[in-house]
Amino acid sequence: MNRGTGMFLVFIALILLTAVIVNGLYFDNSVFTGLKADESSDAKLNEKAESVAVNLNISAEKDFDPEAVEVQLGVESRDIDLQAAVSDNNEKMTSLLEMLEKEDLTEIETEDYRVYPVNNYSNEDIESEYQVVNRISFKSENLEKVPLILGKALNQGANNLSQINYQLKNEENAVNEVTALALDTLNKKAGFLRDKLGKKEYQIKTINLGGQNVYRAEKSLNMDNTPRAESVSVPIKKEKVKISVSLSAEILLK
Repeated sequence: MNRGTGMFLVFIALILLTAVIVNGLYFDNSVFTGLKADESSDAKLNEKAESVAVNLNISAEKDFDPEAVEVQLGVESRDIDLQAAVSDNNEKMTSLLEMLEKEDLTEIETEDYRVYPVNNYSNEDIESEYQVVNRISFKSENLEKVPLILGKALNQGANNLSQINYQLKNEENAVNEVTALALDTLNKKAGFLRDKLGKKEYQIKTINLGGQNVYRAEKSLNMDNTPRAESVSVPIKKEKVKISVSLSAEILLK
């Protein structure tokens, strides 16, 4: 073997040795990368195992001062003669509507008009007569004036006050305010559980809105339509409007 051939063989051997070393390093890196992936996966599993899922039910409510009122009232007439009952009812209702139209009211509407026979049982006798019912409604934002308006209605023949319904001008804004209170309570309870259970943080995974209820204060009164020399106020108590909101949430403590 001459010197040139020997040098060529040495060169080939060096190339093969370099390839083996590089491949070895490549495989070593793969093993190392695989170990790091396994460690990361184990860490995530441990973190998940240490997390605590909690379901919370929250409710909030608030009373609001009324800003408007809807009143339903009417005239009831009875007579053994149908035409007489209808005539009496029409006359009183016409006077009532004329009075209401002079007041600062909104949405004066007819709610109900009925005519039907009524049997009165007295001993063995049966007395039949006709009843005419005509109910209307109106709305007002001047709550202080409503008692006097009702007094005037009495003098015009109104003898049935079926409902007083206190309301808010913008119920949506009020509902949103109470919803915000419920969410604040949710965050406070979640933070309380996080601290007491020794966790670092909490995450709100889901929220389900259970209900948003508006309880408008409704009242019914019996009215005495005995004629008076002048109108007197009908004493009524303003009632609060209650709004309640309920929700449920899933909290993850970790």
